[in-house]
Amino acid sequence: MNPKRLSIKKETVQSVKTDLNPVENPGKSRNRVIRRYERSGMPLSHDRAKDLYVRYNEEIKSDLENSRNERLPNAAGFQGTEYVWISRKRLKLYLRFLKELEALNPDQPEITGVSLYFGRIGYEDDNVYEGSGEPEEVGDEPPKVGDYRGRHTLFMAPTIRKEEIEGPEMLKHKAFYVDSEFTEGFERYIGNFEVLPFLEEVPFAGGGTEGGDPGDDDGTSLLSNDLNNMPPMSS
Repeated sequence: MNPKRLSIKKETVQSVKTDLNPVENPGKSRNRVIRRYERSGMPLSHDRAKDLYVRYNEEIKSDLENSRNERLPNAAGFQGTEYVWISRKRLKLYLRFLKELEALNPDQPEITGVSLYFGRIGYEDDNVYEGSGEPEEVGDEPPKVGDYRGRHTLFMAPTIRKEEIEGPEMLKHKAFYVDSEFTEGFERYIGNFEVLPFLEEVPFAGGGTEGGDPGDDDGTSLLSNDLNNMPPMSS
């Protein structure tokens, strides 16, 4: 037998055992994850969540409904957006995509997180959707159904940290795109990570922004589309 071959095989088996075997104390591992979550500042109490929800419904949602109804007075039954939803499957896919993006660009800054941006859907007729609303598979994102014109929405953008920006840490994390030389294939995701101008500058009259905006031919968008908004208006 070849001793070298046996040695390599042993190392491989040991690596697989390390990866696949359950931890010696799974309860301790779970407790560590839970404690880390509890110390993260992420947990939200029912009382705080209720206060946020009630204030939004009483003070903001009604204004959105009134504004929309002034534009489309004959579209009865509109209820302002109360929440947006994204499936775990799609969220996991987006995070895996960002991880792959980092692997394609090892010389670029680390992706630090995801920003959720507010937006409002236009009043064009092509924002009225028809269909069953049923996902193709369990865990898939249901397609939009109903009249989404004028609806409040959110979309996602990955961020990088810009050390040179002054101010609180939160302001240093900026949405970005890939300034790529390519327009097709996975190569279009290879290039410099550049801050998105139109998410940084205050829009001016005429729709322009100071510094210019990257178009489809100037860079690769990493934004994720506006999410499913609830309650959807009946079509």
